[in-house]
Amino acid sequence: MQTQMSLETREAPGLIASYLTSMQAERLAVIQAIRAQPIRMAVSFARGSSDHATTLAHHLLKTRYGIWSFSCPPSQLKAGFEHLDFENTLAFAISQSGQSTDLLDCINLSRRKGAFTLAILNARETPMHQAADWIWSIGAGVEQSVAATKSFICSLVSVLDFIGTWQADNALKASLTTLPTHLDRAIKIRWDDLIEPLAQTENLLLVSRGPMMTALEEAALKLKETCQIHATAYSAAELQHGPLALVGPRTHVWVIAPPGPDAEGLIDLASRLRQSGAMVTLFTANTAARIGTSFHGTGNAYLDVISWITSFYLFVDLLAAARGLNPDAPPRLQKVTITS
Repeated sequence: MQTQMSLETREAPGLIASYLTSMQAERLAVIQAIRAQPIRMAVSFARGSSDHATTLAHHLLKTRYGIWSFSCPPSQLKAGFEHLDFENTLAFAISQSGQSTDLLDCINLSRRKGAFTLAILNARETPMHQAADWIWSIGAGVEQSVAATKSFICSLVSVLDFIGTWQADNALKASLTTLPTHLDRAIKIRWDDLIEPLAQTENLLLVSRGPMMTALEEAALKLKETCQIHATAYSAAELQHGPLALVGPRTHVWVIAPPGPDAEGLIDLASRLRQSGAMVTLFTANTAARIGTSFHGTGNAYLDVISWITSFYLFVDLLAAARGLNPDAPPRLQKVTITS
């Protein structure tokens, strides 16, 4: 019997296809309103998986369009409220439920300090709808598993679609139309041979660079949440500033090397970690090279993030079962988390 986590992951291609052809007029109205403002910077507010989705947004805004963009913890906003200036800033929150009071406070406070505010939401008719200047729908539908899957995937698509439309990036917009087909293929990828090595482990290091860090942050959370594995995501550079001392003969390390300028360095890092005795799994999209574990490459660095995490969700669902755990109902967690 399939878990809700597995079933909901498999819904993603169809949900994305529907999203890309729906609510066009509403989204265009939001874009036109935002383009009319002198926005020079973007700040995000989010928690958990939603905050991981902002990682992709910040990478895209800074590296592709030259817009300063960063995540602001709600506690820092509240502590420094009197001194912060949000003039000409787009403050956006990503939330599945739209109910968390700390994110609602962030939207209200940043708006009072001059920000233009956007809420990227999955739920409808929430307090956030009344607080933000504009709403952008995620379109993931109801999600029953405590572990977010399709809502995270659809959040990434919403972020790419929003930013690509705002910045009139026709190439990015066109690439999104290919994503349902790519995810159909990603769903067929199986990493069953990786289950046994992790069935008894307590720790895992996840290493990559660039946009793929979005997926690794999310994967680390899911491994803690569903499998009770203490996983941590590091960029390849940050790994070498201290955490490298952790790596030894009993250390499990995943290195994800998507196509691009960092691939060669990541593959070399995986080789060096193996030489130190670590148990290394290298993921590449280059199946012709016959090295490591393959994932479905899309030809686009941002879509590769979504492809990899989709395959990962189905893997971690099986890993949880192998460890005798129910990924739909992790202990001490609930679907809607409200923090203040």
